Amino acid sequence: MSISSRTRRFVSDSSILSHLQTLIFISQRSNHTLAGNGKKSHLHHEAGFDPAALASSVDMRTWKAVNSRCFRIYNHMISRSSWTVLKILKHNGYDAYLVGGCVRDLILKRIPKDFDIITTADLKQIKKQFHRCHIVGRRFPICRVHIQGSVIEVSSFGTVARHDEGKQTVNFSQMPIGCNQKNFILWKNSLCRDFTINSLFYDPFVDTIYDYTNGIDDLISSKVRTVIPAKISFEEDCARILRGLRIAARLGLSFSKESELAIQDHLSSVKNLNQTRLMMEMNYMFSYGAAEPSLCLLRRFKLLDIILPFHAAYLVQESPDQSAQSSLMLMKLFSCMDKLLACDRPSGCFLWVALLSFHLALVNNPQKAIVIWAFSSALYHGNWRKAVNFARERAQLHVRFVPEISDVCGTMTDEELAQDVICLASQVRSSIGALTDADKMESLVRNYSSKLELAEDVICLGSQVRSSIGALTDADKTESVVENYPSASPDLGGASNLVFISKAVGQNVGELFRVLEQNLETYANERKSFEIDYGLLAMGNIKETRFMLGKVIMDAMSSGVFPKQQEVVIQEQQGVATENHHAPFSSSENQRRDVKRRTILPKIKNLEQQHDESEKEINGSTRVSILGKRKVVAGKRNGEFSELANFETRIEPENKDHPAELANLGEDVQEQQEVANEKINGSERVLELRKRASKLRKSKVVAKKIKDEVEELPNLFREVEQVNMGNIAELAKVEGHLKQGECQGSESNPEQKKVVERKSNCDQSNSNLKEQEVAGKEKSRKPLSNLFL
Repeated sequence: MSISSRTRRFVSDSSILSHLQTLIFISQRSNHTLAGNGKKSHLHHEAGFDPAALASSVDMRTWKAVNSRCFRIYNHMISRSSWTVLKILKHNGYDAYLVGGCVRDLILKRIPKDFDIITTADLKQIKKQFHRCHIVGRRFPICRVHIQGSVIEVSSFGTVARHDEGKQTVNFSQMPIGCNQKNFILWKNSLCRDFTINSLFYDPFVDTIYDYTNGIDDLISSKVRTVIPAKISFEEDCARILRGLRIAARLGLSFSKESELAIQDHLSSVKNLNQTRLMMEMNYMFSYGAAEPSLCLLRRFKLLDIILPFHAAYLVQESPDQSAQSSLMLMKLFSCMDKLLACDRPSGCFLWVALLSFHLALVNNPQKAIVIWAFSSALYHGNWRKAVNFARERAQLHVRFVPEISDVCGTMTDEELAQDVICLASQVRSSIGALTDADKMESLVRNYSSKLELAEDVICLGSQVRSSIGALTDADKTESVVENYPSASPDLGGASNLVFISKAVGQNVGELFRVLEQNLETYANERKSFEIDYGLLAMGNIKETRFMLGKVIMDAMSSGVFPKQQEVVIQEQQGVATENHHAPFSSSENQRRDVKRRTILPKIKNLEQQHDESEKEINGSTRVSILGKRKVVAGKRNGEFSELANFETRIEPENKDHPAELANLGEDVQEQQEVANEKINGSERVLELRKRASKLRKSKVVAKKIKDEVEELPNLFREVEQVNMGNIAELAKVEGHLKQGECQGSESNPEQKKVVERKSNCDQSNSNLKEQEVAGKEKSRKPLSNLFL
């Protein structure tokens, strides 16, 4: 959901906890408090949780209504679209509140990921208030309202989750004495929430925050505590375990002792989550700027062994002590990604899935540093030539990541570098299959663990070095070693049945690297701007994700440089402009301004001064430089002339000493000239003959056509004779009629006139036929040899 740009004005307050304590103490004594101070109500019972029985024993003195202005929360901090939905519901007679994590983040002066709304209207009534609204969700249905280019989730107080159906619930007849209907509805809904810090309600129309579960106190003490007993809460919905880890990682909170013990007891229940739900929770962990602390908490509570078993085995091997794991390449990759993301600037799931696949490929197939530089630079720049130049510059730096980067770098040609990058891209794409296929992941983890165990055997058992080498190179011996050492196969925690990344996501991630498997030398898909488009990134745009992936890998490689060379890298990270357009690590606007003010602006002024001075020097020395160039050219020419004179003087005595040889040389030259002239004349004759031959070929074609026409002449003559015979007979008839007409003396007769006209026409046609006959005979008598001249 969209976040208002006005929420960007938030600034972190280091004294927020002490400020909150003071405000709570004041609010409990103010008129906004529903009741005075008192002992906390024992809402939870270890034996079970009965909401109906709870209504009679609730202590309303712990309920709080705090003025939001005490926390410096104002309406302009709410996103525009959420504020519009709240006003529409309020205008139509329904109560509407902000609820959940957005209220918590507003109190902590953090930018909310989204703004969730709850109202007294039911789902059908909500749908009638908005033109574009539809109900989604089976387990807990809500309304998704499309308004002002954003999507706002609106839930109803009357909605009951499916896991609560059939259970005994609190009704108005069991409402505690002295409690009004409004507070009873809010309190009842707060019991359905997961954690106390997420059960706060904020009414922006009266500037009041309602707290019924001591959520504000838990914020002050930086604790994550479940609303109902943790054991029962995690049994109802095991996804709350992952959600609690995400909240603790993002806000830097710790778990209450009860919640921590319950998480350890219900780890295996995470395997019961379906693929879609697990993928959603993991994406919330890794895509909003808290991937590294989330990974640390997953490892601490041993959930990483279930969700990402290969990377869990990698962390155990490379960093048994969790306090030293921040220097590992996997943690550096996620840390660099976190620096570029935030709650209002998230990424799609393709980015972190690609990072996991990339790291998995490097662990199984370590690469040279220059190959990784070229690989990441090609993704970032979109141009192979720039990637090669960038990689060769950075290859001089010594990066310390083991086992991802091999020790020996050496020199490589451009062709070898391109081949290694293509091979790495293919290995990364094949690694994606291990994240989407349970069997591949299980075999991969077992093989990796077997290699580690075998390596330990080689170190510890020096007397069996040769047999250990054989086990490393022979598959059958490797299997026997694994059977002899069952501990080599780690507890996968049911990983063989748990795969949460779908194959569709894996295919899309594979498209990120497909461009590097083609002809790299012609790869050119440069960007117009090197600024991150977070809108496209959140939608999972392939091109934007590819660019972001290259930047994260380059930043992680830069962070692994040895301390002696760290100063150069830090200067580049602070905003020093380079030809490769590699942006600085931090995306904070304040840091960018400071970097620009301290580093870039002074350098720009120095460059401008140097430019002005150089222009003056150039203008003053233009004539001198021209004369100097002319002097150099004249010197070269004088040197050439002197060499030519020396050559002539050296040749003359030799010519005088050998007159006979010179004469013979002249005769040979003359003979060769005559032979060349004959060849030239012969070639001209050949060309002439070729032209005549082409004319003959053309004349033969013409002759063939004429011959065909001549062969058709007899038929034409016969047709002409037949026509003539017909005309002669007709002429005789006409003459007979004319004679008869003369005898009768009727010249004025119309029939006679027609006969006369007919006779004249016949005479004309007869003469034409005779001319044609004569022309045809003359044409037939004409010799064919004349056509070829």
